[in-house]
Amino acid sequence: MAALSKAVQRFIVQQLACFESPSEVVEAVKAEFSVTVTRQAVEHYDPTKGGEGKRLAKEHEELFQATRDRFTSKIDALAISHKAYRLSQLGQIMRKAKLARNWFLAAQMLEQAAKEMGGIYTNRREHSGPNGGAIPLDVGSKRKELAAQMLRKLIDKGTSELDARASLIAMGVNESDLPAIQRDRN
Repeated sequence: MAALSKAVQRFIVQQLACFESPSEVVEAVKAEFSVTVTRQAVEHYDPTKGGEGKRLAKEHEELFQATRDRFTSKIDALAISHKAYRLSQLGQIMRKAKLARNWFLAAQMLEQAAKEMGGIYTNRREHSGPNGGAIPLDVGSKRKELAAQMLRKLIDKGTSELDARASLIAMGVNESDLPAIQRDRN
């Protein structure tokens, strides 16, 4: 393979610094310069790779680092990094899918839009107790209250207190939920 021009070399280094894969860079070089390079030749210009990249010229290493720094610090300049832009694009795709009667794609775009908004797929809401913790439930006192009511009803119907207790325990009521024995009931 013939030596690459400085312009092609710089282009390769900058593309790699912008996180393009070697295969993508091969295609870009062919499209931009009408030059055919191999994936391995492109990898030679990536200082983050072991082996070949270690022998990269100092000017290319500096160009790579400067380009990578500029690329990563300017991420806000990319429209796709903004939620509003992504939602707008998803909306356009969904409208086109509906016009084409591609209901599956339209549904996928709605799901993706919901993910963009924070994973809210439905009107489902989570409720929490004080300070975002669990909702306090005091079922113990309610259970004891209900056990006492059932005991009272059985006694009011003429069942002895001991038989009423035995019946409730047989039905699965926990003995500790029943109130203490009333000794002087009339």
